[in-house]
Amino acid sequence: MERKLYYKKLIVFVLPWLLIIGGICSISLPAEFQYTYLKDNCSSQSLWIYKRLFLDTAKIDRIFFGSSHVLRGINDSLMTVSEKNKVTVNFAYCRFGRDIQYELFRQSLFHKKIKLAFFEITETESSYSHPDYPFLAQGSDIFILSFIYNQDFYKNRCDAFLLRLIYLRTKIYGDNTSTPLNSLKSHGFINAFGKASAAFLNSQKEEKLKDLKTYNAQTTARKTELSFSNYYLTKIKELASKNNCKVYFIYLPAYGNEAKNSLDSAFYNHYFKTLIPPDSILNNQANWQDEAHFNNEGAEKLTKWLIEILKKE
Repeated sequence: MERKLYYKKLIVFVLPWLLIIGGICSISLPAEFQYTYLKDNCSSQSLWIYKRLFLDTAKIDRIFFGSSHVLRGINDSLMTVSEKNKVTVNFAYCRFGRDIQYELFRQSLFHKKIKLAFFEITETESSYSHPDYPFLAQGSDIFILSFIYNQDFYKNRCDAFLLRLIYLRTKIYGDNTSTPLNSLKSHGFINAFGKASAAFLNSQKEEKLKDLKTYNAQTTARKTELSFSNYYLTKIKELASKNNCKVYFIYLPAYGNEAKNSLDSAFYNHYFKTLIPPDSILNNQANWQDEAHFNNEGAEKLTKWLIEILKKE
């Protein structure tokens, strides 16, 4: 009898909190709030993406998705000027994570009906969630549909929940901050000046080579890790097929291109064709700001190479 009374009191205490938490999780956030919340990250890239996707009515034909490697490697302004009938934008976002690329791709298809997209790959596939994904994703994706093999499974839910609490606070107390969207840059590409020294590049190349030599894509643990990317790349492929959008991978390794192709190339072959820049670009020390990022000179060469490749596709 006492046990039944205990459980009854427990239910009476817990149930209201569960209903409150469930209600908060079900809140659908405005895109403006989500993207402006991240305005201090990645050189305000989220604001540029929000402006170009949700506010700007101009068409978009081609979009690049990836990390800071793409941000500093693909000059979308140069590509658009060079191909006047095709508008190209760079929606890359600092750091890795297929989940945030999926979300941006999904939004791009819905709002801009794009017909060509590019996704970065490197020597090995990242198996982690992007740290900013829970702030841009839909609540249904975070709280219900997210793939369970995710090393940030619980962190993502916590971040998404806290974001909704912050949104509620702004609705209750008001938000006096403003975001000057009209003063944003006109393209996604980030200029990278300067050139890394030969000694620095060569030392980093040697360190990278050590990591590549120990990498094994065939272990059970690694195959399990790749299931995270498999989940989102499969969703990207399905969306591309449904929306008649052609997709390429573009291989952007660190300086030196010791691997010549991704060590996970067998994994990638199930999805899209990979475009591999020539060693004349990847091995030219004058093209690099550091071991992972092109400078403006390297970005110009890479972009012009890609323009010529696409003419043949």
